[in-house]
Amino acid sequence: MSIKIKTARLIAFMLAVALVFGTVPTSNIITTASAEVTSLPTGDFTPITGIKISEYSTSGFGMKFFDWFFNKTTEASTTENAEYTDVTVADHNWSGYSSSYVFDCMNTDEKRLYNNLDNICMEFIKSSDLDATYMSGSNYGAYFLDAADYSNLTSDEVQRVVLLFCYEHPQYYFASTTYLVSSSHVYLSCYDAFYKGSERASITNALFSKIDSMVSTISDGNYTYLELEKAAHDLICNKVSYKSNSYDQSIYSAVMLGKSVCAGYSATLELLLNAVNVPTVMAFSDSHAWNKVYLGNGRWYAVDTTWDDQKVYISYDFFNKSDSDIQKNDEEQEHTVASNAVNYLPAALYSLSGYSDGLNIVTTTEATTEEITTEATTENVTVTTTEAMTTTTETTTTEVTTTEATTTEITTEASDITANATESNTDNTADTTTTETATSVKITTPAIKSIKGYNGKLKITFAKLSGRSYYTVVIATNKSFTRNKKTLTVSAGKSSINIKKLKSKRYYAKIRKVQYINGKKYISAWSKRRSVKVG
Repeated sequence: MSIKIKTARLIAFMLAVALVFGTVPTSNIITTASAEVTSLPTGDFTPITGIKISEYSTSGFGMKFFDWFFNKTTEASTTENAEYTDVTVADHNWSGYSSSYVFDCMNTDEKRLYNNLDNICMEFIKSSDLDATYMSGSNYGAYFLDAADYSNLTSDEVQRVVLLFCYEHPQYYFASTTYLVSSSHVYLSCYDAFYKGSERASITNALFSKIDSMVSTISDGNYTYLELEKAAHDLICNKVSYKSNSYDQSIYSAVMLGKSVCAGYSATLELLLNAVNVPTVMAFSDSHAWNKVYLGNGRWYAVDTTWDDQKVYISYDFFNKSDSDIQKNDEEQEHTVASNAVNYLPAALYSLSGYSDGLNIVTTTEATTEEITTEATTENVTVTTTEAMTTTTETTTTEVTTTEATTTEITTEASDITANATESNTDNTADTTTTETATSVKITTPAIKSIKGYNGKLKITFAKLSGRSYYTVVIATNKSFTRNKKTLTVSAGKSSINIKKLKSKRYYAKIRKVQYINGKKYISAWSKRRSVKVG
């Protein structure tokens, strides 16, 4: 297609917009998380964001002309520069990678939108000739899937359905973190690399070929829910490294690139376990993602593969915990389910503890002595509360030192937990007692080395951290850190942070250190406050 024809179409399109619509309406951004909530290793979680658009901007003459123009120019550019290869997407049980738990919690109108989104994504993943459509506005520009219609839902309800749908369908790896919403339609966005049908088909085949191999690995010799879960948990921890990238909110990053963040870790565990018929959902807060796994008998457990991945070894500190237990080592409460989803995700009321090669089950205070029969297993496990037994608790002290002079002692006390476990499918009866001990760790209080303000910018320097640790940096325009407050995160290996677009005021700054030791999270005291005038 010649440059003249393209230019003519562009001018015609602009004139059509002006004649039909007048001015472009201002879009309102909806976000599921405060911009100030950031925290590594969970801070790389990107909440799905909705952008409100007017109904007429996605229907009628204007949108039809829009689709025609961009589809024509895109078609010309791809056919002129690339050879088309017809690729057929291999058959899979696409719906088998998701649990029905969330869907079953929804009302009729929510289920309708949920199903509409599923039908569109199902067609998109199975097709080799269906392309996403590029759409743009004053604050967005991306490829989008076809419209899913809805009715009788408020904006908050639409937002909840979209979030739950995306997080509970890891197989739709192409879905990105933005969607458009009008008064009656929702458009999911697509990563740029996956918008073209023929190219996406090849990617889908390669991706799910690897997934098939992973499913075979975890299924080999494992039969119970717990065995399958542990095999998938360990496989992900061994194969994936914590590192952000362009696709880290998708299974694509973990499976194909071997690196991801909490969203990719959780989505991959969800996909693998559902594939082997272990019901699993993704749980999420405003800043983090983890999983809830069903192990039979009406019981769900919280699992965090991201925090269990300790690089050189696999931890089980966040493996099959109750909601209350998983939050004990989470001072910032990043494992608190987002308020708009809490009634749609299962509660985890029980914990497994001391997992190695045996099976030790303990309960939270809600439970009493009872027998558990896990589906798909012949194991009978007697669950007993700690009141029936006594053990001796030892205290282990670990000291962590850096160059700063001030130290703050932080003590995390896990409750004394004792479990008796018997397995009836073995010839021998194992009677095991496990006690979690209190751990006292000394974390040095960091110091701000220097702080400089200039031209609406602020530069803060400090000592580099190593290992699994990071700084939380807070700035504000008053000493009590309540005005114009910003909270930021600086990962290990960096010795400074530059903050831009600040007001011409005096800014106060403080930092604190967050460090993971043996899978547990420890937070230092705040540094001494420093201030500087930003010009």
